Amino acid sequence: NSTEIISKENLEKTPANYEDNYVGIGIYMLENTTYNKVEIISVIKDSPAEKAGIKSGDLILKVDEIEYTADDKDNIANKLKGQEGTTVTMEILRDTSILNFEITREKINLSVLEWYNMNI
Repeated sequence: NSTEIISKENLEKTPANYEDNYVGIGIYMLENTTYNKVEIISVIKDSPAEKAGIKSGDLILKVDEIEYTADDKDNIANKLKGQEGTTVTMEILRDTSILNFEITREKINLSVLEWYNMNI
């Protein structure tokens, strides 16, 4: 077990809002050009997405009944954020199964370490 020290220079390269909270479901995404969909690459621990059963590798087909492609990553991110306590629906492709989720948005706390580890 090793502890990694984050230098001041590296900290300054993180987004300006790395310590901020936001209201959403708590996932990290990327564009999957093979399937032309947005893929969930990580789910934040104890987030609404994790509690609902969203998993890494899930492909997002629809958010609130609107179908999206890989090019729509920013639009999806904006749709998943919203007012605390409101819900969002997602249609997910996992392997060969299509799954539907209704997830209640909550305040998501991002730590520097989580952000840093996601961007290595």
